[in-house]
Amino acid sequence: MTKPIIIGIAGGTASGKSTLAGLLADALSDWRVGVVRMDSYFKRGENVPTFFSPSRQRVLPDHNRPDTADLPKLCADVDAMRASGDYDVLIIEGLMTLHDDEVRERCHLKVFVETDDDVRVVRRIKRTLERNPNASLEDITGYYFESAHRGHHAHVAPSRRHADIVVFGGKDFGIGVSLLAAWTRERCVQT
Repeated sequence: MTKPIIIGIAGGTASGKSTLAGLLADALSDWRVGVVRMDSYFKRGENVPTFFSPSRQRVLPDHNRPDTADLPKLCADVDAMRASGDYDVLIIEGLMTLHDDEVRERCHLKVFVETDDDVRVVRRIKRTLERNPNASLEDITGYYFESAHRGHHAHVAPSRRHADIVVFGGKDFGIGVSLLAAWTRERCVQT
């Protein structure tokens, strides 16, 4: 295995992917760690996939499909980061990290964050209200059930089969982070 070690983290919306990635990066602070967030590659403007929302009676952006992110750009950036020699560890986190063959093939370790739908919807509501206090509960739950929930079961949940390890996102990540950090440190020393 060569450096950087690349860890892919996938899971549904509000499953804890970003939290796990941040905690793992912190646990590996003695190494040079880069975090690549798939959300940063969401398509913008007219390139955004859309869906018709029955609850809102209009077309809305759909960020819960494989074509929602510019994955070729993400892969090119990961390849550039890998070639730069500036990183010992790269963490790629996002909905489609394990769904997409090109992204998945770059990962030495593939992690899926499994979190109950009930927990994810409550987290999604809280997160949206923190970012936009004027958002209505109806709009948040409508989008969740019409886009996020459907996308999760169509694309994200099936990608779990590609995971080397599944971490439960409904509670403290302490043990999971410790195990992932230990595995990563061992691989970094070997390379």
